[in-house]
Order: sequence, then structure tokens, then C-alpha cells
Amino acid sequence: KDAKDVEANIKETDKTVVTKVFQNLEFDANSENIRPSSNRGLDELAILLKENPTWKLKLGGHTDNVQDEDYNFILSKKRVDAVKNYLIKKGISSDRIITRHFGEKYPIADNNTADGKQKNRRVEMLFIVSGDVKNLDDTPKKK
Repeated sequence: KDAKDVEANIKETDKTVVTKVFQNLEFDANSENIRPSSNRGLDELAILLKENPTWKLKLGGHTDNVQDEDYNFILSKKRVDAVKNYLIKKGISSDRIITRHFGEKYPIADNNTADGKQKNRRVEMLFIVSGDVKNLDDTPKKK
């Protein structure tokens, strides 16, 4: 299938879970530590993946721009790996989770404010229900 066909058309209740996870997944500044307030959403995400055993999850790690570019690239990998490891501990097979990391390259908010920096410390998620994962263009689009 074409890469455009691999995004999941999921139920509204499932979209709610994903939205909650994305909006509440936070990391401490300069750290890959997932804030405890994010655990409930990640637990619900693990349940959703268990209920849909053929789905894969592509995770993209991002940072704010506080440190230098090389440091942020590594930190974004640590963050995406932290989410992957959390889901593995909840029973999701590692071969169902694909990771990418982008550092500070694709901000979604203003890095000149504390709130904007917090929003840029994130992991984005894409469900894949079918198709060839290798052909998926997963590079975030600049806003």
C-alpha cells in the first residue's frame, strides 16, 4: 500500500486515548524522565495496543532548543526510548514499536517561552495498521 494508506482510521474512543497521551506526555527539562502525571495515559495506550495486536506504533522524539543540537538529538532518542521501554514493561512487544528521533528540529511551539519549551519536549505517535512501514514518510511537517 501507499504510505498514505498506513495511518489508522481508529474509533473515536481510541482517538481520545491517543489525544490524552499526546497532550499529557511530559518530560522534565533536560531529562528523559517521564513525568508521573503521564503514566495513566501511557497505561491506556498500552491497553489500546493490546486490544489491537496487529497495530504498530511509530514514535518520534523531540526536544526544546535549550541545549546544543547534538545534545538535543541524543536526548530526543532517550525520550522516545523511555516511552518505548514503558510500553514494553506493560506487555507490548518491542517489534511493534518503531522509533525515530529529531532533536530540536521540528518545534510545535515557541521555544522562547517556558510553556512552549514544555510542549516541544514531546514524543509524537502514529498508529500503523497495514502497509509497508519502511516507505512511510514520517518526517514531521514544519508548521
